[in-house]
Amino acid sequence: MLCSQSFGTIIATILGQNKRLSVMTSMTSFIALVFFCNYAIPIKEFIYPFQLFSEITFQKHLFNGLLIVTYGLGRCGSGQSRVFYDYKIDDNSSGGKSHRDFWFCLMSLLIIFLVLKIIEFVLLITSINVNFEETQNNDQLADENGLQFNRLLLIAWIELTLVRVQTNSKKTKKNIFNQLSGGFDLNTINAVMGPSGAGKTSLLKCLSGQNSQHLTDKSKIYLTSSMKIRTCFISQNIFDHLVTGLTVKQYLIYASKLKNSCFSGKSIDHKVITDKLMDEMLINDISDINVSHCSGGQLKRIVIASELTVYCKPNILFIDEPTSGVDSYSALKIISCLKMLCRRHNMSVITTIHQPNSDLLELFDKVYVLSRSGTNIFSGRPQDIHHFLNANDSSYQQNLHPIEHMLMLASVDHENSCLKKLSQTNNLSTKEGLISRCNVQTIESTKDMFFRSKRFYLSDLWHLTVRNMLCSYVYEWKSICFQIVLYLGLAIGLSTLYNRRMILADGCVDDNIFTYGMNCTETEESLNDESLLKRNLQYHMSFLMGSSFIQIILTTMTFSSKVNIFFNEHRNGWYSTGAYYISKSVIDFLPLLISMLMFSYIINYYDSKRMYFVYLYTLLFVVLCSQSFGHISGIIFSNNQSMMSFTTFFKC
Repeated sequence: MLCSQSFGTIIATILGQNKRLSVMTSMTSFIALVFFCNYAIPIKEFIYPFQLFSEITFQKHLFNGLLIVTYGLGRCGSGQSRVFYDYKIDDNSSGGKSHRDFWFCLMSLLIIFLVLKIIEFVLLITSINVNFEETQNNDQLADENGLQFNRLLLIAWIELTLVRVQTNSKKTKKNIFNQLSGGFDLNTINAVMGPSGAGKTSLLKCLSGQNSQHLTDKSKIYLTSSMKIRTCFISQNIFDHLVTGLTVKQYLIYASKLKNSCFSGKSIDHKVITDKLMDEMLINDISDINVSHCSGGQLKRIVIASELTVYCKPNILFIDEPTSGVDSYSALKIISCLKMLCRRHNMSVITTIHQPNSDLLELFDKVYVLSRSGTNIFSGRPQDIHHFLNANDSSYQQNLHPIEHMLMLASVDHENSCLKKLSQTNNLSTKEGLISRCNVQTIESTKDMFFRSKRFYLSDLWHLTVRNMLCSYVYEWKSICFQIVLYLGLAIGLSTLYNRRMILADGCVDDNIFTYGMNCTETEESLNDESLLKRNLQYHMSFLMGSSFIQIILTTMTFSSKVNIFFNEHRNGWYSTGAYYISKSVIDFLPLLISMLMFSYIINYYDSKRMYFVYLYTLLFVVLCSQSFGHISGIIFSNNQSMMSFTTFFKC
């Protein structure tokens, strides 16, 4: 069970964003495990490379261990069971060799389990985008409410070009966007706009340090030299951030406890932080409602509030499509709250947005419009779009709203002469002032300025474990009961189908094992004995394979939907990988332990304490190893549903 659990964990971690692919990966692996378990085909009949590979499959050691404890350990006295001859297992009951072989199988299971856990942990570390870890006043401006805020260039980019290799036979390169230049100031709310496929989200990821490996050498990103940059990235899918099962207030309090654990020297009142943010984000009226029952607009504001519970708030907040999937009133509410946060908390917000209405557009301090060809055709205040189009576009229709006409132009072919003129004019005016400001106010960014992971804190482990226990054991109790019912159903079904008399056959032969099978005539008793032996082996293989299959599939399906929450929370500095890994292992183990305690009791036909604990030990390790395989599949194929399902199938 332990090995199956670890197996499932690894699959789901690799393939977290693609459930079908995770399931197929796990099933694929399961079939491979069955093939090398020594039951279908004795391992010693394989070619030598396959024999070596079988040593790392936990099912083989499990099967051999059960054969030794069932038919060895002195059961045949000075003789030997023919089961060992049939499955090519060396055994000698004298001298304690059976005991040594049995413990060797158990230790092999333990080693394989630990190796799978290490692989799972390493994959979690390598699959994450870690988030990076006060200020001087410059020129003062005032917003419409009379609040003062700093005019300081916070982030800028010059000749930014993102290149992706297309997965076709020729592996051609495609520019997502070309030689973009621009910048955003402190205390401003900014919108990156453009048609679908223009590269809005890709630009946000580049500015937050997530796509740096795909940028060209000439691409430069600059950050202000006046303060340490603290960023936060919120993806479009809010369910990749939200942990269901908690009330809004509980969720925000746990967010505050996790994000502020590194400020141990400061007196932090998590309730005060939560109440203030709920008031600022206009969600205090839903504080006692479960997050799963909130509307789309409320959920987006909850996610934003959770990322701002930290004591030292981020000075750049990247939000991908904060208004998607909500009505115009909710969208207006979200952007209004974000604008107020910019002014109040000395931060800047950079969002992507499709087609805002006029009221929503006026809330932004700056808009940055991308064309479908990956060029920037406007960068400036929303109020200046009309004058820019009047001066540079002869086809501009006065009856259309300026932003509507701008987005229509952004969607045309890249060879359009008007589009080229807009792009060239905008780039000249943008770069002229930007380069001089960059030389004075910024420094060129490095990887270390973006990627700063949070170190391990015991308080993070405690708060994370308590939070996830509430979600798993209280809110998701039906899933745990379903898992237990599946195992009980398998155990009861098998114990009902198979006759208890099968445990009576021992398959013992005389001391000269080489004479076994040489006699052409067999008695009815020996034939019956052989039939019972086969049934007993089928019984053991049925519950071993059945329990492993259940665990791989369950792990792949459940963890693949949660791994993205880990990626986002870790990137935004909630906790370390170690804290998450230990917490998750503890929470996953308890339901499995309960299931296997009952499962081992039901399948134990021998009414022996020794056999009960042998079953319990081996089944726990098999299921946990299978779980790790599922987690690995979930990590690797997190963006590919089909491949995850395919590999899960063959792992079964």
